[in-house]
This record gives sequence, C-alpha cells and structure tokens, in this order.
Amino acid sequence: MNKCCIIKCMNGFDMDKLLLQPVKNLSSVGPAREKGFNGLNVFTLKDILYYFPRRYEDRKIFELDKIELHAIYAVRLKIASKLSFSYLRGGTLPMLKFKASEVLADEFGVFSDNLNNQVEITFFHSEYLRNVFKLGEIYIFYGKITGNLVKFEMVNPKFIPVRQDLETPRFYPIYRKNSKVTQNIILKAVDNILNLIKDRADEFEIFPEDILKKYKLYNLGESLRSIHRPESAESLEGAKRRLVFEEFFLYSLALEIMKDRRGDIPGYKYKKKIDMR
Repeated sequence: MNKCCIIKCMNGFDMDKLLLQPVKNLSSVGPAREKGFNGLNVFTLKDILYYFPRRYEDRKIFELDKIELHAIYAVRLKIASKLSFSYLRGGTLPMLKFKASEVLADEFGVFSDNLNNQVEITFFHSEYLRNVFKLGEIYIFYGKITGNLVKFEMVNPKFIPVRQDLETPRFYPIYRKNSKVTQNIILKAVDNILNLIKDRADEFEIFPEDILKKYKLYNLGESLRSIHRPESAESLEGAKRRLVFEEFFLYSLALEIMKDRRGDIPGYKYKKKIDMR
C-alpha cells in the first residue's frame, strides 16, 4: 500500500481494517521509526491510538510578576534581540543566547508587549535553533525560571510557537519514548490517526447512545481525542472516566463469559468418599 494512501484513501476502508494497518504505512514512519514503535509495543494504527500519555504537563501561562523564582512555569515571550551563537569548552559546547520580552493577553485575547519584563534564554547543544527563532516571533516557553531582581533567566526551555488566532493547548501530553521515537514523532503519528478517525469514530463505538446518556459518558471518538489532546481539565477527566468505564465493562464481560463456559464443564466425580474436614 502506498504510504500516503492511508490518509488519502481513507473512505475506501472499513474502519476496523484501517486501524489494523501497520505503523509503517504512515507517511512519517520509515523502517527505523517502525522498529522504534515496535520497541514500545506499538505495531498498528490502533496501537498508536491507544498509546496513551503517561502524564501531562500543565502549561498554564503565568505573568512574570506573579511567579516564584526557581520553579517551573509557562510564559509567553516575544524574541526581542538578535541571536548570539558561540562555542564553549574549546569549541565542543554550542551555546545560543537571546532576550525575549513578556507578552500579555487581555480578557479578549489581545496581545500587548510588557517591555519591563525580559527573560534571557540560553540553549546548549541546539545548533539547529539558529534557524528556528526569528526576531519578533512569539513563543510559549516552559521550564525553570531563575534569575534575580534585575533579570529572569531560562536554560533549555521547551517551546511552542504562538498564533494569536489559534488557542495554545494548556495540557501537553508526555509519552514513553525511546532513542528512535521522540515525543514529536509520537505526537505527529497520534495526530495523523486522530484525523483518520475524525467523524468516523461511531464505526467502532461499543456503547449504544442510551448507555452514553445514562452514565453521562463521552463517545469514543471524543474520549480518544481528549486523552491525547485535552482542551481543558474537564475534557481530560471526561475522557479518562469514559475509557476507565469501558475497561471495567469489558473486564466484567470477560469474567461473565468465563463463568458461563465453566458451567458447561462437568466436574470430576470421586469414587470414594473424601473427608474434607
């Protein structure tokens, strides 16, 4: 099967068959990444869909005037200086430095610069970032904030670009990874599968509508999207509740099936009376 066909020819596949396709059929997965996914016990598209995050980073944005130093926060900053690149330790340690000013948002989401608060940001071992950050671009940086009364500092923070017309997710999923499969690779694969099942999740929903309403459960598609890409604490809890309910339901069903089958097996009749005391 052509790799790009997994997405382009989606409508020609039964959903169950589609999700049983091997991970190598994703356009972003080559032989090395396939081995990496297999090392995480991920072999099919369905395995990716059910490869849940092990935890989440809460990247709620804080204002710099309201933080405590030497703690981890997410802050919204604009690149405010040219990038300075150099090598330390005799040319063996690349270092990138720049300053970024705080960007505030009002109740309507309109941005404004707070030039009174600036953060000096340093990256080590990240030469590629020389071509990533541009003057005037806005990012959310996440990491430990240090410094003093004069300036704030961050070293090797995580970052994501900000678009004013697109809400930045607060909860960031963290997956178990290995040397061949990074967080970004997993995220990209998950997003591909979520797009595949978009508007078609009802094809593998196991509960009827009345059960979903009775127990106030998310549908399966909504739950899978929210467990990987939660938009709020409420949506994350709703997804967890639905998936736990399903797990217990299937477990109970399996026990009942085993119980029924056991009832059809004749017991052993002892020829002699045995004292069980």
